[in-house]
Amino acid sequence: SQGMRPKPRIMFPSALAVGIAGTDEVVETDLTEAWWEDEVRAALTDAAAPGWRFDRITIVPADRKAAVAVRTEYAFPLPEHRRASAG
Repeated sequence: SQGMRPKPRIMFPSALAVGIAGTDEVVETDLTEAWWEDEVRAALTDAAAPGWRFDRITIVPADRKAAVAVRTEYAFPLPEHRRASAG
């Protein structure tokens, strides 16, 4: 953002509800200058909260649309006695 207190703009296109753990989330940010993928990964890793890991970095042209999820998977524990009826 470019307001009184400039700060990075970070978006989660497929944000999860509170209490749902993500294991392979997409994060978008706008860059004000050209960076290489390795530079972005290093900067994000240095600034991230403990436990965050950045597996893939993709630099896309500014005129390209935002990310859109094409598949979402959810996993949740199911008690043994309920598994047969779950199909």
